[in-house]
Amino acid sequence: MSNEKKRISNVAHHSKKQSGPCVEGRKLIYQGPIKVSDLARLLKLSEAQIIKNLFMKGQMVTINNVLSPETVAELCLDFNFDYDFKEETEDD
Repeated sequence: MSNEKKRISNVAHHSKKQSGPCVEGRKLIYQGPIKVSDLARLLKLSEAQIIKNLFMKGQMVTINNVLSPETVAELCLDFNFDYDFKEETEDD
């Protein structure tokens, strides 16, 4: 017989909170600024597709440019994605 006891954790288990942008189905959920390269990776598009789309609308961007929420919304609609921009909230 063994005198082994089950280990009991004194740390509460927390569910992982998704803090970065993610795509669930065909819906982009993001908070804060997002770069062209990150958006392309999330939407599974090439950076060139996004840059070309914006160039055709008269916007000059590179892969490292940060996109405004309005621009991200336009791009999502152009590529048949829904979007949800979560405002950043401060926790006191």
